[in-house]
Amino acid sequence: MSCNFFNRFFKKFKQKLKLFCFTLISLPLVPPEKLCLRKYKGQTIQYSPIFIIGAPRVGSTIFYEYFTNYFNVSYINNLMDNLHQVLFSASILSEILFKNKPHDCFESSFGDTQGMNAPSESGDFWYRWLPRERHFVDFDEVGEKHKQEIGQILTAITNKFNRPLVFKNMNCGQRIRLLKEIFPGAFFIFIKRDPLYVAQSIIKTRDKLYQDRNHWWSIRPKEYDELKDLDSFEQVVQQIFFIEKQIEEDLKNYFSNNYHLFYYEEFCQNPEKIFDVVLQKYQSLTNLKIEYKKKFNLPELYLSKSNYLKDSELEKLQEVIKKVFLKG
Repeated sequence: MSCNFFNRFFKKFKQKLKLFCFTLISLPLVPPEKLCLRKYKGQTIQYSPIFIIGAPRVGSTIFYEYFTNYFNVSYINNLMDNLHQVLFSASILSEILFKNKPHDCFESSFGDTQGMNAPSESGDFWYRWLPRERHFVDFDEVGEKHKQEIGQILTAITNKFNRPLVFKNMNCGQRIRLLKEIFPGAFFIFIKRDPLYVAQSIIKTRDKLYQDRNHWWSIRPKEYDELKDLDSFEQVVQQIFFIEKQIEEDLKNYFSNNYHLFYYEEFCQNPEKIFDVVLQKYQSLTNLKIEYKKKFNLPELYLSKSNYLKDSELEKLQEVIKKVFLKG
């Protein structure tokens, strides 16, 4: 058997063992968690939640890491994600242990970060109510009880610590209609990047994780069934196109003022300017100001323009991008 097989086996074993241990810790906290949430049941959320969205591999994780490190916002860290079944109690434990200090985490692997205070994509929290294999979720596909539960938990965390809650879970870009039902005042940060480098990064990820370019990875737009059997280049480019198309349509229809769009290339050139624009827009919409947590001292950003593919493959990919995006 290959080394990759054993690596995957032990990784899954470690994940299941960790899940079992944290589930044991969570179980005794479920009853007090329910009692605590009653206090917040009818409250209005004090700060609109912030959702970072876009296609995969657009630089969203580094933006998320910077945002949560330098500004006085709440976020779900890895400790809280492991205790997602009692997220409100976990947020209090996190505050006791880490005291809202900067996490100083600027490294990740496919969105995963290291360290209990490092920001998490918090997928397991959302999967308590939403499907794992189907990422587009319309407003009427989740019952009122589940919408209320999501809203109460996140409202409780927001109001408890009196600061906005920031999410970077890219599947949320396919759930904008649902989020409108739960948080009508939500604010979205929509990140794009040159599709040539997004596509190459997704292909590289498939090569590394699966040694198979046809193996789907990451967000599934609602057109997934039409795309899953396409040639790998066509599939990846269409994946990017339809993810962004869904986000653009839903933001226009449901949150026409409550978002800011920028390109990762712009962020790398001048991150402070992008943050200033985002914060000013959030403040103008909510009349609430987000303060600095720590002196702004960003690590140097490196914008790679190198090509992963061979020249012949690169030419083919460019042709597909031109065809798909111009047609769209």
